[in-house]
Amino acid sequence: MIRFRLRERMADKAFREGRIVKMQEVADATGVNRMTLSKMANHRDHSCRTDVLDRLCKYFECSLSDIAEYVPDGAVSESSKGSVPPNRQAVRKQRQAVKSRRLPE
Repeated sequence: MIRFRLRERMADKAFREGRIVKMQEVADATGVNRMTLSKMANHRDHSCRTDVLDRLCKYFECSLSDIAEYVPDGAVSESSKGSVPPNRQAVRKQRQAVKSRRLPE
């Protein structure tokens, strides 16, 4: 199965730029529908066209292996299929860190 690492790339960009990067911003900048991006980030077994991957690589200035990775079928348990990706907690922590840096002391 192919796992998309869209949220990780968004979190990396947010950290580098010191701001929050929203899904709509990525959609506007790449021309990829926001719903497509949401499905890539949240649904297992979602497929997308290669032009979408190309646009995302250009936007995030990264290689294809930074956007998508192969995960053997045995590495994904049946109980976790369709659940929230485990990296969601890490993304939330990074967003909180970005927000806390913007607040006055």
